[in-house]
Amino acid sequence: MTAIQRPDQPCITQSELATLLGLVASYDQRTIGRADVEAWHLIAIPGRWTLPYASRAVVEFQSARPDDRIRPGHITQIIQARRERYAATYQHQGYPPEIRGDVNREVGWDLNQQA
Repeated sequence: MTAIQRPDQPCITQSELATLLGLVASYDQRTIGRADVEAWHLIAIPGRWTLPYASRAVVEFQSARPDDRIRPGHITQIIQARRERYAATYQHQGYPPEIRGDVNREVGWDLNQQA
C-alpha cells in the first residue's frame, strides 16, 4: 500500500470500472463492452486504482491532451505520479466537507493546492 492509499480504500471493482469507462467514452465516444471492462481491470488491479483517483486521472488527461485517446497505462502513470507527489509532500488534511465526493470540485481543489 502506498503512503496515501488508505486501507479502507479498496481497489476499483469491475462495476466501478464500467462507470469509469462511461466517463472515458463521454470524451472520445468509444464503445464499451464487457471485454473492455475486463481488460482494463487487469491493468487497474496491479496499479491499485480507486474510482476517485482514476476519475481524476481521466479528467486531468483529457484537460491536458483533449485530442488524444486515453489508455489504461495513462491512468496508471497519472495515479502513480500523483501518489509519489503526495507521498513526498503529504500534508493533506482532507477535502472540505462541502466538496467531498464531487470529483470535479476535488480535482479543482487539488490543483489549487498545488499551485
